[in-house]
Amino acid sequence: MIENDPIDLTSALRDLLHRFVPILQDADSIDHAEEMLRNMEETNDVFHKLEFVRYVYGRIDSELCAALDKEIEKHNLNNESIEMQGTIMNTVLDNLMKTAEYINLHKSLRIDVKTSVNTLLNNSGDILDEKRSNAEWRSAKQMQYSFSDESSIASSLNHSTFGFATIESFHEIFSKLDPTNHLEIRRQAMNELLGINPTEILDEVRNTLKSCLFSALADSDQLLSDKALKCISRILSNSCILLTRECFVALSEHISTYFIGKKSSLLSDGLSFDRAHNVRLLKRILLFNQFQLSVVTYWIRYPSEGLAADVIKSTIQLLGNKYHSNWIELLSPLHVLAVVDPKAKWFKSWIHGFYSREYLLGELKRHPHFLETLLTSILYFSDNDVMNDVINMLNRHHLTPRSSAAKVTYNYKHLAFLHFLHSVHIVLEIIRYKLGRKLFPIRIKRMDHPITYKTAVAHIIKVLLQPTFPTKYFNKAEADLDPISSIKTSLGCLFSHTSTVCCKEVISILLEPVINSLNGSIPSMNVFLNIADLLCCIAACAEGRTFLLQIPIHGKVGGQHISAFIIRSLREDLPDISDAVKEGFLYICRQMYSYLDGVDVVPVETIAAAVFDALRKTRSSISRSDDKWEVALLDNALNLTATPRGLLLVETSGCMTDCISHMMDRYSKKLQVSKCEKFGYGVLLTQVASCGRGARGLLSTGFMELFVRELWRETECGEDMKPIVFQRSSADPPFPMKALTSLLNALSAFPAVFEAFYGQEIANKSEYSLRELPVSVPELIERLVLVDNSAKLLALFNEDSSHMIGLHLVTIISTCLDSMLLLESQYSITKSLLVCQSHCNRGKKFLLDSGSVARNNLLVRMYLLGGPNERKLPPQELELNVDFTFPLFSSFPVPDDYLIKPKKNSIQSNDLEKFLKSDRSLEDDSKWLFACRRAFLSSKSQKLSTNVVCSLLDRLCFCDHRITTKDPAFAKMDNSVIAVESFSESEKLAVQLVVRYGLHLGFVTEKKEAEAALVSFMKMTKSFLRTQMIPANKNDILYLKGDYPGFDWFAALVFLIYGCNSHRAWTCLFQYSHCLSSVFLWPSRAHRFNLLPAPHSSVSPIVYVSCHHIEKLVEKEFPQVASAFRMSGYTCTQLCQHWIRQLFLNFMDWNNILQYLLTCITLGVDYQVYICVSIFKFNQKRILDNYQKQRLIFYLKESALDGFDVSAQLDYCKKLEEKYRAQIIVDFNNVLPKV
Repeated sequence: MIENDPIDLTSALRDLLHRFVPILQDADSIDHAEEMLRNMEETNDVFHKLEFVRYVYGRIDSELCAALDKEIEKHNLNNESIEMQGTIMNTVLDNLMKTAEYINLHKSLRIDVKTSVNTLLNNSGDILDEKRSNAEWRSAKQMQYSFSDESSIASSLNHSTFGFATIESFHEIFSKLDPTNHLEIRRQAMNELLGINPTEILDEVRNTLKSCLFSALADSDQLLSDKALKCISRILSNSCILLTRECFVALSEHISTYFIGKKSSLLSDGLSFDRAHNVRLLKRILLFNQFQLSVVTYWIRYPSEGLAADVIKSTIQLLGNKYHSNWIELLSPLHVLAVVDPKAKWFKSWIHGFYSREYLLGELKRHPHFLETLLTSILYFSDNDVMNDVINMLNRHHLTPRSSAAKVTYNYKHLAFLHFLHSVHIVLEIIRYKLGRKLFPIRIKRMDHPITYKTAVAHIIKVLLQPTFPTKYFNKAEADLDPISSIKTSLGCLFSHTSTVCCKEVISILLEPVINSLNGSIPSMNVFLNIADLLCCIAACAEGRTFLLQIPIHGKVGGQHISAFIIRSLREDLPDISDAVKEGFLYICRQMYSYLDGVDVVPVETIAAAVFDALRKTRSSISRSDDKWEVALLDNALNLTATPRGLLLVETSGCMTDCISHMMDRYSKKLQVSKCEKFGYGVLLTQVASCGRGARGLLSTGFMELFVRELWRETECGEDMKPIVFQRSSADPPFPMKALTSLLNALSAFPAVFEAFYGQEIANKSEYSLRELPVSVPELIERLVLVDNSAKLLALFNEDSSHMIGLHLVTIISTCLDSMLLLESQYSITKSLLVCQSHCNRGKKFLLDSGSVARNNLLVRMYLLGGPNERKLPPQELELNVDFTFPLFSSFPVPDDYLIKPKKNSIQSNDLEKFLKSDRSLEDDSKWLFACRRAFLSSKSQKLSTNVVCSLLDRLCFCDHRITTKDPAFAKMDNSVIAVESFSESEKLAVQLVVRYGLHLGFVTEKKEAEAALVSFMKMTKSFLRTQMIPANKNDILYLKGDYPGFDWFAALVFLIYGCNSHRAWTCLFQYSHCLSSVFLWPSRAHRFNLLPAPHSSVSPIVYVSCHHIEKLVEKEFPQVASAFRMSGYTCTQLCQHWIRQLFLNFMDWNNILQYLLTCITLGVDYQVYICVSIFKFNQKRILDNYQKQRLIFYLKESALDGFDVSAQLDYCKKLEEKYRAQIIVDFNNVLPKV
């Protein structure tokens, strides 16, 4: 609050008058201007913040409040009505204006205002110069005000004109500032100059003002010098751009005089602030730095005035002057600037913007001494002896005072160290940008070779890796001076954004202590922690990760050295390695093996085994002080599941449930996956759900229940779990995408669906409470999908939208044929849907709405098998302005409108048919197979007859004898085995589906006979496969307790290929079971197969071999597609496992499925990988489009591969084979031992 002081009131009135200027400019007339001024309180946002207004309010509060309270008490306003209160208040105010307190206040304000106005008039002159070009002042000059004494309190101004400083008044002030004048005259002139608002200073006098301020700054009188500095400060913060530029240049030139000639100081003298000379210098540098930081916010708005160019030029001239290059002996401006701004924040803000970066780097190119000085400082401190000396000094003396009364003194080591920190930050910022790197190499005196930017980074790293470099020698007040955090942060940003810096020289320096430790020379833990932080930043970007995985250093790539170090550390072969160091290097390994290109280099199996052993030791230890280390081990074990092969390692270790519990704990606390992960838990959740034990872990830890609750909350309830009673508005998205997608990702694979649904009954109550919330997936399906009675409908607040969400959920789950059969066999979903459809039946017409259309789509999907050219799927949603032409139905079978008649193409003779008819029985298998592959490729574009396909399969099954069966009794079908074999309800439904598909394709003529033959064939196959399974564990998960839980689609398709001839099909199947490729093409073959490395694992070889290499090739060939999967939370593994488990049924036509099987059997099982990669190539654009629409999983699961042709993609598959077969086929061959 402003007190009753005329000088303060004068300043407040001047500020108020400046607020009048824009109002007067906008006014059309005198009357209009007066009206606008009267309404300033309503129209001006800062009116109540004005000093004059606050002054008047303060006087009123202090002198009238008591009288006002007395008047209010007399009338007792609290007991009156609102209308009466308004009338009484007017009376109160009238009485108040008649009191002695009000009259005295009125007179006092008039006197004070008159005094202040007179002061303004005496200091500012009578009129303005007519030649001034500024329209702002011209309007103020032309405006006159006339008041009477009685009009109001404001009328006490009572003057006719008000003016501003003229050119003559400025020249008068400048003449008084002449150094030849007496000191008091100059002080008075400087006070007058300070009394003028910076916005009033005319452009015509800026050159004279600059010279006057320059001389005043250098004056020996401290008071005059300080006032000159204050004047410059005001101009820099609130003046026109041209004057601001001139004053900054004057300040820069003045600072330079402190370091030239006799005024320059020796660095050895230090910088003590108990000397007035140094205090004055520091004040100037502080103002200089503050302007550096603030000017970036507005200099781009004045390109024509050249503000940025002149400010940058003046700064670099000051700091890059060749007279200041001897930084080790003489005190330079950079030393003092480093005291004020150790992290060079001014430089970071200047180089950040493209507009200023061009000017800045151009000036640096014209002043090479500046960069030479910076690099010399870095090279000087990279010497061990110098740094040790400085560290010992830092141990004894702090850089800031311990108390407010203490004086700060910087000795020469302090200053040199701060100069070094400042130099490091500037150099690293320059190297971050391409134009900055073009300034290198730089020649330095007494150096044999020029310094490249890579060499500069290497020297900076050397400083960090010196054994005695401090981790914490700084208190909280010195946080900006902490060399570890500041340099590591800058280096981390550089490594993360500049791939060219990640060179062999830099990686070698970082890995040198690691390699030395493997040879017995272990440095301090601080060095390891610094290395781990920097390598973490390098491994976080693709280019840096490539250097660690591909560039050899001392005979091995960097990733192998790091892996060897962490393996030996976890095994405690390297003594005294702290848990923090282990955690840091484990995270680097994790960054490498989280991407499939790192799995081939980093020994993931060995690291995983070491992590699991360390976890067991930690848990078995008596002391629980190492909980943080246990959490770190669990976190790294969890992230192994990001890749298919890592998923197998975690499952076989027995830590799957613990890892999922750890993930649940972090997920419930809203914690991110780790410090550098970008896309949350989606990929880990989806990957874990692709195996049975992972799905069981998601159920037991509450993940599934959490997803169900989130979906129910978005569908039926509010955030507080209280049911909402209003419909979702049309502006809201049609589905709660995030909650629905999370649940679908978890239920995408059949093992997760089997664990969640198998044996789970639904209530089917006659009445449901509105607040009865589902807690499991079966309950959610019952409440949202099986709404075939009024009780279930009445239990939903939003029955239409909720039912639609449930239908979409079941539709996506049912795209997996095994999942669909499980749901149908347990809950009779089609029966419930048909009942709902019958309610829409209006005789010959059906009620067409969103629900009936979605149910119709799902019914067709569940009744018919077929690819894009074999069945016609109706739309899932109604579309605007599009006629719905598909017939609805309320009973099976579905109308023929949904079937597409197969085309009958003429089959011509081809090379493969001729080859098979030729007599080649005497050739050995390898020669025959080579000739067969050549004939197959030459006939790839031609359709093969059924006889040719059967002959080819019969002959191919003899060419690979990698597996042998120990039970020759199964060489032929045995009716006694078939008679005792059980057959589940879901298998019966599958047989009906397959026979229905065979009828449509023409392979089946008699439905009942075909069904009976197929049932016998499938029983025989089940009995045969059971003989080669290991016994199940009693406590194992549901998925592994019995036979293969899904349907054997491979065996069923072989049955169709041989025209429902059970004996020929069985002979082929039995012989094919000897082949290696059967483990990957025949999913039920690998279920608890006793010859597999991990027969008790629920992770199929299809996942940890085929899908592993599919993901790897997609990352290399189509990185955008891989990124889309990762960011969406879905994985290639889930999708490809889905395709392969059901042999692309419903995704491809019969001919394409047949081509896929023949290609993989004939050309090699690794073609399974190449064909899947070619699908991603074919669908690349659609995948990216649907990812952007956040509908990736819906598109991939619901859409058939329309237009995709396996034979047309074989040329591309051949190219992939040439590039990758040498790496891939090894893993396929190692799945099973050679006999």
